[in-house]
Amino acid sequence: MLFDGSVSFGIDSEKLSRTVKIEPGQVAQYDRNTGRLEVSGCNRGVYRALCEENALYYYNLSMRDIARDLEQRFGVNIIITSPVLADTRIFAMFTNNESLDEILSAIGAGRRMKLTRTDNTIYLK
Repeated sequence: MLFDGSVSFGIDSEKLSRTVKIEPGQVAQYDRNTGRLEVSGCNRGVYRALCEENALYYYNLSMRDIARDLEQRFGVNIIITSPVLADTRIFAMFTNNESLDEILSAIGAGRRMKLTRTDNTIYLK
C-alpha cells in the first residue's frame, strides 16, 4: 500500500514476470502460489490513520503472512500445521489495541481454527 510518492517494482518468478508502478492510493498484492498480481485503489486517509495509530489491517492476506506479522509484533512463534489454513485469505482490522489472543480468536471465528500453546510457540490447525 502506498501513501506518498510512487514506486516501481519487478516480479520475476516462474509464474509471472512483470514490472508494476503504483502511486498514492494504490495497493499491490502478489500471490506467490498462483502468480497473480493485483493493483487496486484504497482510501489513503483511512489507512494512514490506522497505521499511525498502531492499528492492524489485513487486506486479503494469507494466514501465513498474518502469522509472520503477528510473530514480529508480539514476539512469539506461530506455526500453522494446516496447509489449508495457511493459504486462507483474511480480511480483518484491529483498531483497539487487541491482544494476540483476541486477534487470533477473531480471525479463527467461524473457521474451526484450533490453537494450542507450548512455551512461546503457538500452533494453529
